[in-house]
Amino acid sequence: AWQADQATVIRTKEGRATTQQGDWIVEAPTGERWPVPDEQFRRNYRYSPDQAIAPQTSSSTAPTIPS
Repeated sequence: AWQADQATVIRTKEGRATTQQGDWIVEAPTGERWPVPDEQFRRNYRYSPDQAIAPQTSSSTAPTIPS
C-alpha cells in the first residue's frame, strides 16, 4: 500500500476510482488495486514499512493516473 500524494485516478475491478491526497492505494498480490480513505486505513489496516510496496506501472492492472 502507498499513500497518494495527490488526487489520483486508479482502475479497479468495478471501474475507475479517485483518491484524494492522503488516501491509501492498496494493491493485492494479484495486482488488483483499491482506494482506502486515510481514516479507514488507520482504523482497519496495519501499515508495515517492511512490507510496503511502491507504485508500479508494470502491474497486471492499469497504472495510476494523476488527475
